[in-house]
Amino acid sequence: MIGAIIGDIVGSVYEWNNIKTKNFPLFNSECFFTDDTVMTLAIAEGLMNGGGAEDFIAAIKKYGRLYPDSGYGGRFGSWLFSDDILMEFRKKTRKKLCLLRNRAYLMYIGKLNQE
Repeated sequence: MIGAIIGDIVGSVYEWNNIKTKNFPLFNSECFFTDDTVMTLAIAEGLMNGGGAEDFIAAIKKYGRLYPDSGYGGRFGSWLFSDDILMEFRKKTRKKLCLLRNRAYLMYIGKLNQE
């Protein structure tokens, strides 16, 4: 999880400005965290709170509302601030959530295997 957050921050200044070199500063004053970091934290909290759909929805809305200017897409951003619990979540996010949950689980298992 820490690696994902570091990668998000380091890559934030290059995300729409692709570079072809590995010779660049990791951190500078223009680096920032994005919606990827915010949602990584939300998914982690959802997992720690039980891993059910309600746990993920609550964590995603909580973190999304805490960090509203992190670069969410239009519909997702609208959903974050709506009272509708399942509108966009049910339509577009369920597949992404499953992928994120599986990725988080695999990263956790990988860490356990390294210990």
